[in-house]
Amino acid sequence: MTAQHTDGWLVVRIREGDLEALGELYERYKSLVYRTALAITFDERAAEDILQDVFLRAYSYADRLDETVVLA
Repeated sequence: MTAQHTDGWLVVRIREGDLEALGELYERYKSLVYRTALAITFDERAAEDILQDVFLRAYSYADRLDETVVLA
């Protein structure tokens, strides 16, 4: 996969169980999610936990994500 895939395409692939698509989405947004969590919590460990939780939930609830919405 390349970084040229849209968020929507990745969401559809994640719904189909494609872990590479989840990895691409993670690489694309991990810094943004981490920085946001750190700005809210002021705690590196909590921010890391939130980062992992966000992507675990994205995978677990992929069938509920709207592939027509840009994620960032």
